[in-house]
Amino acid sequence: MPEIVVCWKPVPYHYALRLLDVRRFTLYSFGNTPLMLLVSAPIPQVEEVCTHVESLVLGRVINEEQRMQRSSHLPERKRPWSATRTKAPLWDRVSREARSQNLKEYFLLAEEIVAVLGRPWESSKRGRKPLYSPEKLAAMLIVKEAANLSFERLHAEAEAMGYDARTDQAKEKDGEVHGVPCPSQLHWAMTKIPEEYLQRALRLLDQMVTQMYVELFGDENLKEYSVDSTEDTCTILGEAQVAMRTVLQHQTVRYNILTRLATNTVRAVDAPPSRNTRDARNLLEQVPPGSVVYMDREYDVEYNYQHAHERGVTLIVRPKLYRGKPYKGRYRRQAQKDFDGEKYRRRKLVERPIGNRAARDGGTLKYRRPDMVRKGLILKYIAHNIHVWFRQRAWGNTFRRIQTR
Repeated sequence: MPEIVVCWKPVPYHYALRLLDVRRFTLYSFGNTPLMLLVSAPIPQVEEVCTHVESLVLGRVINEEQRMQRSSHLPERKRPWSATRTKAPLWDRVSREARSQNLKEYFLLAEEIVAVLGRPWESSKRGRKPLYSPEKLAAMLIVKEAANLSFERLHAEAEAMGYDARTDQAKEKDGEVHGVPCPSQLHWAMTKIPEEYLQRALRLLDQMVTQMYVELFGDENLKEYSVDSTEDTCTILGEAQVAMRTVLQHQTVRYNILTRLATNTVRAVDAPPSRNTRDARNLLEQVPPGSVVYMDREYDVEYNYQHAHERGVTLIVRPKLYRGKPYKGRYRRQAQKDFDGEKYRRRKLVERPIGNRAARDGGTLKYRRPDMVRKGLILKYIAHNIHVWFRQRAWGNTFRRIQTR
């Protein structure tokens, strides 16, 4: 029995009319999944509807042609990667619902994540019993970046909503009224929480979003990943030589991210201490066998191809050239033969989580120690996956997948 996606909320006629232009909307957003909409206004005759669709499609084609002519004088790397300006159907409604979450819902989701992962660290058996639960502290750290709050602001907001982070033993004692840890206690928890624990939280959110995505849109293209490197600015100042002068500049951290393209979620973050961002082997460990990973020419090195081959992963990387010829290497030569330029265009989708995250927090890391910088990076992309989770839930509230005979 074929399955279709049905929108339960009626839309105006002019909105539904635009969705009939499948090249711009439906096929881009839902793959091969049929879409059914409820229209809130009377629908004209079929002949009039066809006339309106023809007029809309003709106008779009003219705009695309004019747009391509305007960009034809630009270098190839600066030209638009798609001839069609696409927009997902009902994206405006879904975005409004996804952005309307309050702090309590952030805490509920963070506590659900921590409940699956377990206790982040074991408390010491010496001294007095801890006042605050490690699970609640970890949930507060996740909420801090998801809501883009400072430690001081997080303490104030949690106290205003009556959040209680104490352990069960502390709640039973008389006179214990401080249910929310102070900013210094939250900072201590940030130094205490393991980096691997945050990586597991990142992967868990990716799995949660993927499960909701499959229930609604199917499992098409779920094994397509992409790796990209980017750079964030830190608040730490360091000396640098500029024009034969020593000046103070904000230090930067360069890192790699692994993104699942279909769901726009980040699977893993890797900030190598040596700043060698060409090595993607740690990220390829998080990719299941049989997957396809897109990379740019920065990662065109032999050990990446060899590691992917050993794991049963296909790499699609634009090869680097030396004097007009590709570099040599056993695994690299085989990948160059299998290179598909049309599929490689999907690598551009890896820029979405980077841009979305920078638009929310400015792309600045307000941490000083190297280990805190790495944890802060992972928390930033945990926050990104949380926003994607709320958006995917909003898609589920808008659409339902049903079977027809």
